[in-house]
Amino acid sequence: MNATLYKSLLKKNSKLILGYALGSSLFLLAMTTIFPSMKTVINEKMSMLKDMPKGMLAAFGLEQGLSITSVPDFLSTEYYSMIFLVLMTLFTLSLAAKLLSHLVEQGSMAYILSTPVSRIKVVLTIMGVFITGLFFTLFCNFTFSYLGAVLVGEKIKDLSAFFNLHLVGFLFFFAIGGYCFLFSTLLTEEKKAVAYAGGLTLLFYLLDLMGRLSDKFEMARYVSVFYLYQPSEILKNNINILSVSLILFIIGFITYFAALFVFKRRNLYM
Repeated sequence: MNATLYKSLLKKNSKLILGYALGSSLFLLAMTTIFPSMKTVINEKMSMLKDMPKGMLAAFGLEQGLSITSVPDFLSTEYYSMIFLVLMTLFTLSLAAKLLSHLVEQGSMAYILSTPVSRIKVVLTIMGVFITGLFFTLFCNFTFSYLGAVLVGEKIKDLSAFFNLHLVGFLFFFAIGGYCFLFSTLLTEEKKAVAYAGGLTLLFYLLDLMGRLSDKFEMARYVSVFYLYQPSEILKNNINILSVSLILFIIGFITYFAALFVFKRRNLYM
């Protein structure tokens, strides 16, 4: 990586990173601190869901929600099963595209490449900025959630499982960021890169949703990256964290490498 370019791009995108990191973390802090006063209401709400089909509950990550007894259970149901996915998908699509496609489309990349820095170093630096922003956001989410639980006297009993949830979340969007960068290197326009990456992410989500809703389409889940991210199962330690983490890392590694390969050979002056 190039230290000068890294600092410049990190500073330029700091508002976007801080906005998502602090915004989502403060939201988590608020949710955590109101949990004790919401226990009765939550349990009443969950009792109303007992008669719903299991497929419907699974589709919206509510299996864990039927027995909410702790802060992680509550956050898994109310935040990490849906809101987190939406926020971090938007964060990944916007930051990855802004870091690469936007620079190419606006002509700034030509200026950067006119300096004595190789294309590989430039793209690695850009990827490093994205990974830094992603790590910072997930670190803030974990820290604020933990602090919120401490403030209201709700001890997180299985801290390792709660940590694993954020680890898998980080690797999940690390993988999604990989194909976002790949589309950014393949396409000239920023909007097209975001559209293709967003469309593929939506397709993966729909395949996973179909598999959750009906046993007939269960096989569809196995071709979706969303199958590897199951918050409630992670918190119950029903997931092999090592294998899931390794698969997500490999997906990310392959797509980042492919993006480097394409960008190195791409004609940016057409």
